[in-house]
Amino acid sequence: MSKVDADTQSKWDEQLDYKKLPDWKDCASILNKRCQYLEARDSKQIRSEQCVKTFNKNSSTKPTIVNPHRPQTSLAANQRSCILCRDLNHSITNCKKFLELSVMDRFWKTKKLGLCLNCLVKGHSVSRCPSSYKCKTCEQAHHSLLHRTQPADTNSGIDTPSDTSGQSTSAATHSAMEKEQVPEAQVILATALLLIKDSSEGFQLGRVLLDSGSQVNFINEKFANSLGLRKHRKNVDIVGIGVTETKIKYQTQSTIRSRYSNFEISLEFLVAPSITGYQPEASLNVSSWNLPSNLELADENFNQPSQIDLLLGAEAFFDLLESGQIKLGEGLPSLQQTALGWIVSGRYKSKYNTTKKASCVANTLEVGLDKYFEKFFEFEEIQGLRSIWSEEQNECEKHFIDTIKMLPSGRLMVQLPFKKHPSCLGGSYDIAFRRFLSLERRLSKNASIKSQYSDFLKEYERLGHMSLVPNPNLDEDHYYLLHQYVLRPDSVSTKLRVVFDASCCTSSQISLNGILMVGPTIQDELLIILLRFRLYRYALTADIVKMYRQFLVNPSDRKLQFILWRENEPTPIQTYQLNTLSSVFG
Repeated sequence: MSKVDADTQSKWDEQLDYKKLPDWKDCASILNKRCQYLEARDSKQIRSEQCVKTFNKNSSTKPTIVNPHRPQTSLAANQRSCILCRDLNHSITNCKKFLELSVMDRFWKTKKLGLCLNCLVKGHSVSRCPSSYKCKTCEQAHHSLLHRTQPADTNSGIDTPSDTSGQSTSAATHSAMEKEQVPEAQVILATALLLIKDSSEGFQLGRVLLDSGSQVNFINEKFANSLGLRKHRKNVDIVGIGVTETKIKYQTQSTIRSRYSNFEISLEFLVAPSITGYQPEASLNVSSWNLPSNLELADENFNQPSQIDLLLGAEAFFDLLESGQIKLGEGLPSLQQTALGWIVSGRYKSKYNTTKKASCVANTLEVGLDKYFEKFFEFEEIQGLRSIWSEEQNECEKHFIDTIKMLPSGRLMVQLPFKKHPSCLGGSYDIAFRRFLSLERRLSKNASIKSQYSDFLKEYERLGHMSLVPNPNLDEDHYYLLHQYVLRPDSVSTKLRVVFDASCCTSSQISLNGILMVGPTIQDELLIILLRFRLYRYALTADIVKMYRQFLVNPSDRKLQFILWRENEPTPIQTYQLNTLSSVFG
């Protein structure tokens, strides 16, 4: 509401109930009423201005009602000059240059000249057009000269204006109609509907574009968010036609499945703000194509414009292809059998030129004022936590409940939630040894940081959070954590903190993090927490000192939390084990 005008804000403030938090329904209701009032007021004002311009104060004759959809032969029509060719003897509706254009060219020329799409007059938009006349063909709010004939209506041409005596249209108009009906080659891109796994291990329907010319797979950012897929940082430059570059910041992974067969594959997708426009751009009339009724089409509505959610590149394209192929006929596309069903793709000749655009593998993002408003309203939507947990999350929760113990001292002890047995871990000592020597060389260059690092681990040992292992048994399952420091000079309490890396792969290319289950998120979303601070006058915050280190790890799992450490270089490198949950990253 801070984005609207002062009068609307005042109306909003007047109806507020300060005993409860307002919701979006209340806001939308106020905005709708306000918009209806403003549109009605502006419409009356425009009609008043039009009447003032129409009436001639010096003339005693009555004003003539003008139909903007018919060329006028009266004096009032002749006084309106053509905005296209600047001729004073006719309006744009009778302009030969305008009538010779195709319907789409007329539409874009009208937009370029800033004319109303309904009455072809400059100075207002179609939503504020004072004219009560509509298109004579479809009764929609656009001029008859801008009506796009549907492909199914092959016997009727474009409705062009006729004069007041009912005479036929000019020869130039007939020429324009014949020119527009010249067959033109179009290309249908292969689309399909498939099932894709979301974050709750369920499958949702998505529309995919198949492209053998792409080296990577893409997923629409909005679609990825609706699936709840976890995104990872991935800086990639995508090069398209004309060496245009698009920056991709995130990558995700999911599994796709066919609706008709057992085909299933796990793929990585680059998260793109947009993949391409609607496919196809306009509706296609396929009634004369004689599509076999017994085939399972991959996309039943391939001829209707719809959004593309995913793009599958060459990685999966050729795995989808099967042996069947059907040619529909001369000047028509082909049917190709795939694991997702029969796809429709190829070149066909259209009698009606319905598009001026061509689609290719190129990612472009046009940011305008409407896009910013769209992003604003998307930001205002608050999505709650998913009520359905995945199988792994449920298993992790059950493991926690079954294994957590309270010791006589009052502290809690937990076990690590394994999804694979630790025996699959390979050797980790060698890489931990090399990384520790590298860390030691860096610490030797800064005495202050080395002193803080040593003090941190001394405190770790003094508090019993780690202990020395004199003779570690490397023949049994074990894992060495790497460690390094993180500096926070502006911190009031701890300026240097040691963090431990459990994502480093062993000789078997498996890490400790890779065999641990990931539990569900149990706290509220950050946005919800922040909103609570708006409900009360006072708010309290608190911090639990060394929170994770208050939980002990079961002694049987501590051998998977070995680290290497020595305070001074002449002394031997020793093995320590972490006894508590550690600050693990990775």
